[in-house]
Amino acid sequence: MDIVSNVEIIRLDILMLWFAMAGSDGKPDAIFAKFDDSSDFKSVKDDLNSTLEDAQSLAIGMLTHETGHFTGLSKLKSTSGIDDLGALPGLITHLNKTLKFPAQAPDTMEDDELCQVSTVCMLLDSTIKHIAVLMKNTIRQV
Repeated sequence: MDIVSNVEIIRLDILMLWFAMAGSDGKPDAIFAKFDDSSDFKSVKDDLNSTLEDAQSLAIGMLTHETGHFTGLSKLKSTSGIDDLGALPGLITHLNKTLKFPAQAPDTMEDDELCQVSTVCMLLDSTIKHIAVLMKNTIRQV
């Protein structure tokens, strides 16, 4: 039940990322295109994907484990810093240099580019923390 509830939270994080990028019209506004050229963004993506793969491997390994010594931990790519996107501060610094305040405020905060980017960064950080909780809870249950 712990694994399922943690996966539901991660699913909600991903849905909220989509809603943050979609704006008021419900169509994604290509927010990631604003910083796709940043090497820090590539590191953030790689870190998030790698940690998610580790969590998936660990959870499936634990759920399929029936007897004997659990060896699923040996398959993890990373065992430290799993609850932190190391390159996120660098990405935020990059965004501070490249994004500018709009000349005129948009009609809604949902359509404000800075609000969308800030929300995406916050949700990426939140997502990695929730993935780490899933992994830690899975390890405790083994």
